Amino acid sequence: MPDNEKSTRDRLQELREKAEKSLKEYDDLSGPASEFEDVQEVLQELSVYQVELSIQNEELQAKQEQLERTSNEYRRLFDFAPVGFFVFDENGIIEDVNRYGAEMLGMDQRTLHGKPFMLYLDTTYQRAFSDHRRRVFSKKPVAEDVSLKLKVQNSRGIWARIKSIAVEHGDQKALRCFTAMQDITRQVEYSEKLLEMNRTLEGTNNMLRQEIEARKKVEQELIESRDAAEAATKAKSGFLANMSHEIRTPLNGIFGMLQLMEDTSLDEEQQELLQTAKASGRGILTILSDILEFAGLDQVEPRLENRPFDLRSVVQQTIQSLEASARQKGLGIKLSIAADLPGEVCGDQARVRQILFNMLSNAVKFTQDGEIHLDVSLLRSYEDSILAGFALSDSGPGISDDLIFQVFQPFSQADNSFTRRHGGLGLGLSIARNLVKLMGGTIALDTEEGRGSTFYFTLKLGLNCPAQ
Repeated sequence: MPDNEKSTRDRLQELREKAEKSLKEYDDLSGPASEFEDVQEVLQELSVYQVELSIQNEELQAKQEQLERTSNEYRRLFDFAPVGFFVFDENGIIEDVNRYGAEMLGMDQRTLHGKPFMLYLDTTYQRAFSDHRRRVFSKKPVAEDVSLKLKVQNSRGIWARIKSIAVEHGDQKALRCFTAMQDITRQVEYSEKLLEMNRTLEGTNNMLRQEIEARKKVEQELIESRDAAEAATKAKSGFLANMSHEIRTPLNGIFGMLQLMEDTSLDEEQQELLQTAKASGRGILTILSDILEFAGLDQVEPRLENRPFDLRSVVQQTIQSLEASARQKGLGIKLSIAADLPGEVCGDQARVRQILFNMLSNAVKFTQDGEIHLDVSLLRSYEDSILAGFALSDSGPGISDDLIFQVFQPFSQADNSFTRRHGGLGLGLSIARNLVKLMGGTIALDTEEGRGSTFYFTLKLGLNCPAQ
C-alpha cells in the first residue's frame, strides 16, 4: 500500500475517533466548557481535511482520466499495429486479439474472444504451438519464436512466425502469453520456389556434367581418330611419294629411248606411234608431279621463297603455256590486269605459277566451248605488302549445290564422268587451295549448274624485297 494512502487512512481514523468522543461529550450538557472547545477543534480539523480530501479526489480523478486516455491510445496502437497481437491464457484460449491478427485468420475480433487458438492451426503444427506455449510459461519472461501454418477461411492457409512472452496481467496478476504474429507466407513461398529452383539447377547441373563427360569422351575419341587418320594420311602420302619416285625413274628411261628412236629413220606411221607414246608418257609425268606435290604438302609445310619477280609476266607466261591446249578445243583465254598492280613483288614465283597453272588448266579441261576470263586486281595495299585478287571465270558445265563441297577435296571431282573423259586425279584444285592458304590468301567458288563457274582467290605478296 502506498505511504500517502496509508497516512490518509490513519488520519481519517484518528479524526473519526475524536469526533465520536466529542459528539458523545456534546450530548452531555453537564460537561465542562473545555470539552466544547475540543469539539470545535475537531470540527475545524474535519473541515480542513474535507478540503484536503476534495483536492486529492480531484487529482485522483485527473489521474484516472489520464490513465483512461493512455489506455485508449495503447488500445489503438494495439488494434492498428501492422502485425497480429494475441493474448492467450495458459490453455491457449484467446483472451484478446488486435484487428490485424483477426484479419490474418479471416475472422471478426469479437468472434475470436474465448476461442481456442488450436482451431485455427493446421493439424501438423498444433503440437508445435503447445510446446511453444509451454516453454513460454515455464521460462518467463523469455520470448520464443516458432513458425506455424494457420487455417484461414476461404483460403489455402498462411504461414506465420510468432514471438511470445509471458507477463503478469490483470488485477489477479495471472500469467498471460502475449504473442506477436507476422505473416511470412511470401517468404515461405519464395523459399520453396528457391529450393525447387535449386533442385532443378542441381538436376540440370548433373545433366550438364554428364553431357560434358560424354562430350569429353567423344572429343577424346575424335582426337584419337584424327591422330589415327593423320598417321594413315602421312603413311599414304609417304607411300605415294615413294611409289611416284620409283615409277619416275624407269619412265625417264623410257623417255630417253623414245627420244633416241625419234632421231632414227621412221616412217609416218612409226612417227605417229612414237608421238602417241611420248604424249602418254607426259600424261603420266603430270600425274606423278601432282602426286608428289600433294604428298609434299600433306607431310610437311613447305618453305616459301621470298624473291622479287614480275607478277604480270608470270600471269602472261602461264596463260601462254596453256594457249595451245585451249586452241585445240576452240577456246580463248582473255586476260585483264589492273593498271595499279605493282610491277615487281616479292614471294615464291614458282608457287604462284603453280597455282595459276592448276586453276587455268582445270578451266581448260572442263570447258567445252566459249571463253575463259582471268581478271587480276589490286585489292589492298599495305606499307610492305599487297593483297592481289584473281577472278577466273569459265563457261563450263558448272557445279550443282550438293557437289560444291567436293571441288577442293583431294582425289575427287564434282562429276566422276569428267574424270573418265578428261583424265586426271582431281588433285589440281586441292593443291591450289593448299598453296593459296600457305601464302596467306583465301579461295572461294561461285558456280551454278549449266552456267559456268568463277573461282576467286587472293595472294598476299610483299614489296621492297630484302637484298639477296
